Amino acid sequence: MSEKPKKETFGESLVRRAEKKSLSQGGPLGRGLEKTVYIHPDDPKKVVAVLHAAGVEGPGFADYENVEFIPHPKMDQGERNRFKRQFYLFKILHILFPKNIPDMHMVGTEPRLFSIDRIYAAGPVPPWKNLEKHADLIGNLDKPTRRPIVAALESLGLDVDDQNYNFILTPDGQYMFSDTFLTNVGRYFNVYASSEDEWRDQDVRVPLKEESATAQKLEVAISERLSGEDQQKARTYLMRYTQLLQPTSK
Repeated sequence: MSEKPKKETFGESLVRRAEKKSLSQGGPLGRGLEKTVYIHPDDPKKVVAVLHAAGVEGPGFADYENVEFIPHPKMDQGERNRFKRQFYLFKILHILFPKNIPDMHMVGTEPRLFSIDRIYAAGPVPPWKNLEKHADLIGNLDKPTRRPIVAALESLGLDVDDQNYNFILTPDGQYMFSDTFLTNVGRYFNVYASSEDEWRDQDVRVPLKEESATAQKLEVAISERLSGEDQQKARTYLMRYTQLLQPTSK
């Protein structure tokens, strides 16, 4: 007797539709060693980032066109919790820094993906191969408008990947962070696996005690910087974030 076809998950359906729609849009918005980014098929003001591990690299670190992409292994419950915490972390940070952190709308585990606000640049975004030649759009750490937000995020215990291409200059003159945070998710967002590179095989997930320290710093920031409805929403997100620090939480 033949097996029943596996039911498509919500995430698989979302990616399938995003990929299909991208064919009429000239392809995905962007592609790197860690993820491929599409315009959300139901809302052009959002994007869907699909995470993947990288196989053998092509010639040169930045030659993403010749990279073989492979799916991540299936998550256990602890890893699912770690992934979910990224969602609540982003919700809190967006309230604290609305001009620098996009809002996150969902995360998915099969496949690994997340959806955030689409970030609109102050000018035409160059192809990824030429990013370093367009520092006026992506910024440098010594620029005064970018250093404060990096310092503020690091003060919360977050490991900010401060590569130039993770910051986009928006029309209002602010730098929007377009990546995710290593402290909260470890290799499942920010580090890709490759058998040819020992560093990428490391498990760099941060101990829960350090995430708890970040939660405490977030609590102080929420109390000091927010008020009213924003403060209440942020506290609700923080409560769920803290609950997901427990190994048995679902």
